[in-house]
Amino acid sequence: MRAALDLVDRDGGAALTMRSLAKDLDVEAPSLYKHVPNKEAILDGICELVYAEVVIDEVGEEWEERLRAYADGFRRALLRHRNAVPILATRAVATEGSMLLVEVALAEFARVGFDAETARRLLNVVVATVLGMALAEIADQDSARTNFADPDKFPLASVTVVSTPADRDAEFDIALTMLTEGIRRLSEAA
Repeated sequence: MRAALDLVDRDGGAALTMRSLAKDLDVEAPSLYKHVPNKEAILDGICELVYAEVVIDEVGEEWEERLRAYADGFRRALLRHRNAVPILATRAVATEGSMLLVEVALAEFARVGFDAETARRLLNVVVATVLGMALAEIADQDSARTNFADPDKFPLASVTVVSTPADRDAEFDIALTMLTEGIRRLSEAA
């Protein structure tokens, strides 16, 4: 699994095939099937390795701080494995490591007072936000900025979007502020 993640980190998710993985391991592709049933199991293994790298910093007693630490730890793990983010974004939670992260988050939302279904919905929103922000950050680095905005037609876009690089840390902070404020309002209404 580590070799598969290394291959994805190096060459991207599209480069991962049983043949390319076997080549990296200096074995024949059929011999991989002695260890894994199929490519899907390898993709799950990649997810498991990335989830295992999620480190949630110790913070205070407030749930908002813990939510921010959870999201930040998840984002940091994703950005260490940029090429694996599309894999994680498109795979169902199916590994022990991912279920551990789910359990931690659901317990936190339950502690705030949400029922299980609302907690699941909130977690899905948090995870989608973190994955979306990570994908945007990856896209920034993978594409060159082009001057596509005519300043006469798009004066605001030409001043900021075209001429100023995005501050993804600041945007992530705004997203987490919006999430925590929204969750606080939901908890007060419940």
